[in-house]
Amino acid sequence: MDRAPSTARLVCPQCDLLALPASLRANEVSRCPRCGVELDRGTYASREAALAIAAAAAQLWILMNVFPLVELSLAGTQRQTTLSGAVVALATHGMPALAALVFLTAVAAPGAEIALALYALARLESVAQSGALGRMIRWFRTLRRWSMVDVFMLGSLVSIVKLAHLADLVVGPALWACAALLPVLAFLGLYVRPQKLFAGSHGA
Repeated sequence: MDRAPSTARLVCPQCDLLALPASLRANEVSRCPRCGVELDRGTYASREAALAIAAAAAQLWILMNVFPLVELSLAGTQRQTTLSGAVVALATHGMPALAALVFLTAVAAPGAEIALALYALARLESVAQSGALGRMIRWFRTLRRWSMVDVFMLGSLVSIVKLAHLADLVVGPALWACAALLPVLAFLGLYVRPQKLFAGSHGA
């Protein structure tokens, strides 16, 4: 495990110790020398692979918002709803606060998170030279705190289980896209970090 040539420092989230970043191979882990908390983890992915995965995330996000989530058949009547349709239904049925929360956490924040990752990875050198890379990473972290696709997915599954004995349900493409988006966003959260992006900008 070699020391990275970058002058950047890692801050331990547990004890706030400043540590030198290390050049990690895949599956290698660097830990805080004081408290042992994991500071960084090596991955197989290159910047180009991360960019391709971010592009795939964008396509999955579009599918999740355009196609139906579920199709419900009850007494010969078929209904289907999209994510945006669910937000509108909540707003028109006296729950505007819940509608705004669903829109923010399941639509807006994940979309902005993916767009920011795409921009940072595609224009890494110019962003780093302009001094905006650190600010973009802070924005990305803030968006990740509000991006709750996993919570939305869990809530959808609970609703499907509860409605399954009342009507015939068919899972739509949007819900499958939502399920596929979960590991993709997890990977982006692993790659779009200061030590990864700063190392990529110096190595380019």
